[in-house]
Amino acid sequence: MAKQLEVIQKKAGEIQAYLTKGKSQFDMVLPPQIPSDRVIRQMVSQIYKIPKLGEVPPNLLALAGLNSCAMGLEPNGRDAHLVPFKNNKTGVMEVTVIPDYKGLIQLAHRSAHKLVISAQAVHQADDFHYSLGTDEHIHHIPSDSDDPGELTHAWAQCRFADGRVVFVVMTKRQVLMRKAASKGASGADSPWNKWPEPMWAKTAVKQLCKWIPQSVEMAHAVEIDNLAEQGKAQIVPGTVEGSIFEPVPEGASKSERLAQEMGAAPEQPSEQSGGEMAHHADLTGFEASLESVETVNRAQKMYDDQIYGHPDLDDHDRDVAKQMLLAAKARLKGK
Repeated sequence: MAKQLEVIQKKAGEIQAYLTKGKSQFDMVLPPQIPSDRVIRQMVSQIYKIPKLGEVPPNLLALAGLNSCAMGLEPNGRDAHLVPFKNNKTGVMEVTVIPDYKGLIQLAHRSAHKLVISAQAVHQADDFHYSLGTDEHIHHIPSDSDDPGELTHAWAQCRFADGRVVFVVMTKRQVLMRKAASKGASGADSPWNKWPEPMWAKTAVKQLCKWIPQSVEMAHAVEIDNLAEQGKAQIVPGTVEGSIFEPVPEGASKSERLAQEMGAAPEQPSEQSGGEMAHHADLTGFEASLESVETVNRAQKMYDDQIYGHPDLDDHDRDVAKQMLLAAKARLKGK
């Protein structure tokens, strides 16, 4: 036991030194109220709780930490989790960051839309019923029993500042369909099996997100979680995949920078239709507006007003605008 602790301490020290060297990268994506030193301490402390994290290459662990910070969530094992796993093809221990449903709710509370979200998993012994239609409501009184039975439903509700309420209820079949689509969900270390109630609640929150306005951070958190479930690489905006302390080259054009950040090849000039030219004009105008903005909150409001819900912009356009917004926020936080 003493030998094992000594090994963990050595690994933790090496990783802390590596993360500290790249502090400036964390500062770029963290909100002002969260100091990078605290995030680094949280990541190191997770190694003592989950020793397998010490087997992850430091650059991959740092990438996961940056992804958590880019979502606006601290990797503290409560708002967001660092989950190690072995890549069977390479034999390398890797890590993914998974936002907790409490973290998603926290992001909603922080948004400019002043959303209040609540969510719960439902057990068989709970007093639970709901109604749709003209008398929409949820009634849920959790059971006090030590054995409340199997999970049967999950629900999530959003209350807007004006008092309106939107909710979703998911059945066992619907939740298990999401679980079946999640890569590695059957493994013993899968969060689906280690923390079933939070995962059911998070599934309902993600479904609810389709019906409510989302901040850039919340949309990014949902995207990161989807990538984790699909077993795909999670990329931090503004960094190059593979070396998280290597910034995107300063000399690169805007399209090259965005393409590199999004893992795509730069778009080549081509003849554009009138609709495509209009979309380009919308994005160009948004980018120009961001250059003169002076606060993070103002930048977020501009995104909400000009991009979110724009009827003529597709998912790619919104992704490009999202990268522009994140770059502007990083610039403003660095002032």
